Amino acid sequence: MTLGNNNYTTNCKNCPGMVIANKYYNGSYMRQNIGSSSQIITKGKLSPCIFVFNHAKIIITEYPLYSYHSHIVVSKGYDTSVELSYIKKMYFSGEGNPKYGGIDYCGIFMYENEKILKNGTDTYDLELNGDKVYSTNGTYSKCAPFITIVNAVKIIDFGSITLDLPSGVILRAASSDYFGTSGSNGADVTLYITGNARNSIEGDFFC
Repeated sequence: MTLGNNNYTTNCKNCPGMVIANKYYNGSYMRQNIGSSSQIITKGKLSPCIFVFNHAKIIITEYPLYSYHSHIVVSKGYDTSVELSYIKKMYFSGEGNPKYGGIDYCGIFMYENEKILKNGTDTYDLELNGDKVYSTNGTYSKCAPFITIVNAVKIIDFGSITLDLPSGVILRAASSDYFGTSGSNGADVTLYITGNARNSIEGDFFC
């Protein structure tokens, strides 16, 4: 699916810029491309740029993604797959409520309600390649992780990626009181750092 040179903006609470469900689109992965002057912007709380669930697969290329009070991407459930390729800019503000342990102010949030002890059918559950990510000026930007994973088993690949994070926290794989069973709802993450990321990526990983 290709969208024209337009801006896609939501301003309300619980209003994602794009919602992707179901496993395939016309027999293949959902692929979104828009013109070089286009972007997705969300300004409401709990309104990620992209919300992926229900075994959905999506490949997104070139979108500038701006989330001012929420996440860049939320991936819910087992067997969801997200590939972000050559995103010119991904911005998240670091807004949120610290009582949730970083869940609601990170850049990418991946979780399951019921933990399945294996990853999905794809090689990677999250793949980042050639993207630029930054976070500034948010209330909690100094502690906001880029990726938070809760109650899930995920495989992640960092290819060529540039990060500008005030927190310096790239990934937090942790338990939470809000999904699954407290005390046994941590995340199991396999992380591959490939391409230029092997030389450029620098930051903290918490498990």
